Amino acid sequence: MDSIVTLDVNPSVSLDVDENEKVVAVNALNEDGEAVIDGMNLEGTDLDVSINALIGSMLKNGYLNEVKNSILVTVENDDEEKGDELEVRIARDIEKVFSEDGREAAVLSQSLTGDEELEQLAQEYGISRGKAALIREVIRMDPTLTYQTLSTLNVQEIALIYATRQGENSTVTQT
Repeated sequence: MDSIVTLDVNPSVSLDVDENEKVVAVNALNEDGEAVIDGMNLEGTDLDVSINALIGSMLKNGYLNEVKNSILVTVENDDEEKGDELEVRIARDIEKVFSEDGREAAVLSQSLTGDEELEQLAQEYGISRGKAALIREVIRMDPTLTYQTLSTLNVQEIALIYATRQGENSTVTQT
């Protein structure tokens, strides 16, 4: 496995991807994630095809719409440069899917390398490592907030908080 790509809205789904950007495994990270991937077999497909299928399912199932349009893309790769490139490309692909339907997406994206603290936080609060990283960034900007409070919010709600506190040295890209 080369990369892990996680999509967080409230459904959270991760894709294990090989070096040729073929999906090796699809993992629902919560109950809503199960509903999104229900009946889909994405193993062996190209990453971009899988992303489009998952976004389509989130739209169809009402997790994303004109109002609920925030999605967090997290790419985990030991090669930081490769992770950053993949992150930017996936965010653009998601924006394209939305614009083809005449909608706007609020895409937050980040690239991560191994981080045991994030793994521990994700397990403790029952969230993805990507969501834990976003929450950590928000708390870094506003220490009055807590993981306990923010972990219960969906990505749209966290994105709104993030937007009001965003600093210059942020590790999260928002479009």
